[in-house]
Amino acid sequence: MKIKIDREDLFKEKLQSGINLFTGAGFSCLPDEEGNQLPVANELCQEICKKFDLSYETFGNDLESISTLADGDEYQSFLRNKFKVSQINKKYLLLNRIKILAFVTTNIDNIVHLAVEQGERYFLESITYYGAIRKEYAALCYIPLHGEVMNQEKHLYFGKYDLATADRSNSDLFQQATLKLRGTPTIFWGYGFHDSGVLKTVKKLLENGPQDIWVQCRESDKKQIALFENLGCNIIVAETDELFDWIDGNTTEKNLVKESGDIQKNSNLKSYFIPTINQVPAVQATDYFIKGITQWYSIFAKQAIELDIVNDTYNIYLKNKNTIIIGTDFSGKTTALMQLALKLNVKNKLFVSNLTPEKSKFIINNIGKAEVTIFIDNCETDMLAYKILAQAENIFTIATATDYTFEASKHLLEGTTYKPIFIKDFTKEQARRFYNSIDESIRQNVFKYKNFDAEKYSILEMMLKNIKNSLGRKRIKELLLKVLHTSKSAFDTVALAIYLSGNHSALSTDILFSYFHCKTYQDTLKYVNDANGLLRELDISVDQCNDDQDYYDVRSKLFLYHGKKLFSEQSELKNAYASTISNFLKEVSPYKIYQYHLFRRSAYDAKLFYDLFKKDANNKYEMLYNYSNNPYTLQQWALCRAYLKEFKEAFADIDKAQRQKPGNFSIRNTSAIILFEANRDDKSEIGYHKRKEAIEILENCYSNDKRKVYHANRFAEFAIEIAKLDNDYQYIEKAITWLNEIVDKGEVISGYTKKYLFELNEIWRLRMGPGACHLTC
Repeated sequence: MKIKIDREDLFKEKLQSGINLFTGAGFSCLPDEEGNQLPVANELCQEICKKFDLSYETFGNDLESISTLADGDEYQSFLRNKFKVSQINKKYLLLNRIKILAFVTTNIDNIVHLAVEQGERYFLESITYYGAIRKEYAALCYIPLHGEVMNQEKHLYFGKYDLATADRSNSDLFQQATLKLRGTPTIFWGYGFHDSGVLKTVKKLLENGPQDIWVQCRESDKKQIALFENLGCNIIVAETDELFDWIDGNTTEKNLVKESGDIQKNSNLKSYFIPTINQVPAVQATDYFIKGITQWYSIFAKQAIELDIVNDTYNIYLKNKNTIIIGTDFSGKTTALMQLALKLNVKNKLFVSNLTPEKSKFIINNIGKAEVTIFIDNCETDMLAYKILAQAENIFTIATATDYTFEASKHLLEGTTYKPIFIKDFTKEQARRFYNSIDESIRQNVFKYKNFDAEKYSILEMMLKNIKNSLGRKRIKELLLKVLHTSKSAFDTVALAIYLSGNHSALSTDILFSYFHCKTYQDTLKYVNDANGLLRELDISVDQCNDDQDYYDVRSKLFLYHGKKLFSEQSELKNAYASTISNFLKEVSPYKIYQYHLFRRSAYDAKLFYDLFKKDANNKYEMLYNYSNNPYTLQQWALCRAYLKEFKEAFADIDKAQRQKPGNFSIRNTSAIILFEANRDDKSEIGYHKRKEAIEILENCYSNDKRKVYHANRFAEFAIEIAKLDNDYQYIEKAITWLNEIVDKGEVISGYTKKYLFELNEIWRLRMGPGACHLTC
């Protein structure tokens, strides 16, 4: 059959200049090279009826009704196994020839994931996992309206009831899809238009005036063709494979230069090229020294002194494929990484942050066989993504990681060879060199080092002690209170910026629009301008991001650091902050939150919610859990209930989380904490045995999980508590042994580890007599 495309030349132009794809089941119908294909309705119905003991004679091929009756955890697993494929038809790779603006689908399979992963043009970012998508050159926004097999936490909508209500229960998702499609060319491909949610989406698109919409139909779909022609849409009459063949004949391969080994010729990687001094804005040295802002100009202009860690890392890099610089906040990790990126004498270099597995595979596809050194800031935010790069034969990595986060996630690097290098506190000599490098106009007249030997001394302490007018806690507290007393909306804007930036995300116009119920996006600027007007007193601002003007960042890391602490410690600020976060949870969809997969790890922390909301925290967690019923929300909710002394409910929540993730030792660790807390004040024999039961759960976690430090620290805490509460010292020696093993292996030593070692040693010394010491460090 000769295919028919209305306004064919215009359609061809849109495929090259940019078009959205909205796909349904007919899109995913092509078989792979071995002839395997996703099941059609009648095949699936027979299999479901047999597996779930339903009458095929009664329901026949009514897939929606059968799915409604079969639905449950077992059925969800069945669907994931059935619709997750490992091979695809090569025609799907033609998607990489199209400039796709956004990909919206009601399909639950992973065909698009595999097609994009094998190409060089995009990396996929699913809005249901990663949240809002920034304007990154190669990022492809993926919106799976009915769930996707690759996201285990999201329900798969397949039944009659599901399809009738999916647009309501996922109203935020449908809203985001509509916003992405509005005003831009779109093709509806392989879609049957059976459910109300999608029909409403099409109606909304057409209500906003003329829009270039193409609807792919089969020749037999006479009614559908007539309907959409009358609505003013363009019609494509073709089967899915025929439309792919037409695309093959009317588009060309993107010409990438990989064979030369010079990655600078590959424009797909331009977002990760290390800039020149002419490509970055000039900034004053005060940005670095007073506000704690790390940016490229400060490195080019040598405003930031080069510390010993730079050459130490360079030396290690020469004999090691992968090197990870590990340090605390304000230890100078990012500064050292940037300095190394400029200093390293290699042909091919990339600088990457916000790494995801999809982005790692995209980079590998685009560098081909070229040898490349990749500098990765904060690799610990996604260790699996870092591991993909670190294990590639032709890639060398130098990465940074924050110590406490790296400690909890480094087990994911098992099988990957890397050399850790730890940033230690400044020696007096290093601190003096740093002091001498500071311009006399902003440094204190007298150099100040530690007040006592055990005092922490990083760049943060260096600045607070030796920089004039540094952003200290007192000045920031006074400013935040002034903002609060002057304008609640300005305070909300500042508080939102700190909450989001402090949890790996960023304030956006979308968030401001929802939070303040704006009528136009232009209205959001008023709130930012009002906030910046009040912050100007300390030369602080909530700045638009250079790479995406729809986002704002708190660039001053010192302001962010102290602001977060003050919001949890100063009573008046805490109350106002709690009100802001409460309204944020109510008004802002997670799909509008950038890097939601990272944000939720810390933004919904049990201790934070307990401190801010007390008993009302239960309402917050219930709202979050109803939105996304994942075990990690339950885990934090259970911990919060334990803080509230609601132990019966806490046990029920953590038990449910363990059933959802039976092999997760982090959740088991939480169950031990709850068991211990529930019996902390019980002086009876039963209370004592429950405390022992809790510490024995941790023994099991330590023995079977790879996160040794995580469990050893908690075991040490419990051992100390049992010694004090019960005069039972049987766990002290084991706790000391485990922590010493961690020290001897050169693991990351956090402040908690040092604290517990000291306390354990004191208990051991008192038990064994003067002069006794078990510590070897």
